[in-house]
Amino acid sequence: YPPEINNSNRANYTRFTCKQTDASQIRSPKVKKKIKRKNSEGNINIALVLKTGGDTYNAKYVNALAKNISNNVTIPYTLNVLTDDESGFDRDYVHNVIPFKHNFKGWWSKIELFRPGIFKGDRVFYMDLDTVIVKNIDELLTWDVTFAGIRDLYHHTFMQTGLMTWNPNYNHQVYENF
Repeated sequence: YPPEINNSNRANYTRFTCKQTDASQIRSPKVKKKIKRKNSEGNINIALVLKTGGDTYNAKYVNALAKNISNNVTIPYTLNVLTDDESGFDRDYVHNVIPFKHNFKGWWSKIELFRPGIFKGDRVFYMDLDTVIVKNIDELLTWDVTFAGIRDLYHHTFMQTGLMTWNPNYNHQVYENF
């Protein structure tokens, strides 16, 4: 599906989809020199959210995805985790742990991603903990839009929140209105 752009007075929503590939097109990852990543103004923020209390996700999922990100990103980034439990993260991969300000139930905790002032720089890229990256995602991380998310696989006029990217200097109304 081609990208759809809808400019409204409240926000600029951009939807994008991922192309499907068969397994024969997926190449084995190349061994890369590990890039030292550090916190600095202007870096791209990659954000993950871990709300404990469920029966599936825990710090092991964060650490696995953090290593997966490290293997498939070649540009500088800062990995941030919003959570209610700061224990168990591999600090070689997780750079910032940001505590929740509210005790929203379940996936509603994602709303705190839009809390003003928690990200430095001009880009945030969020992904759910069940995400698996199979090749380099540098292009997605540097996509310069005010806000973008993936299209729902079944309801093409709806957006999913499994992958999102935005400029953290905008879109605070999501958090404030909630």
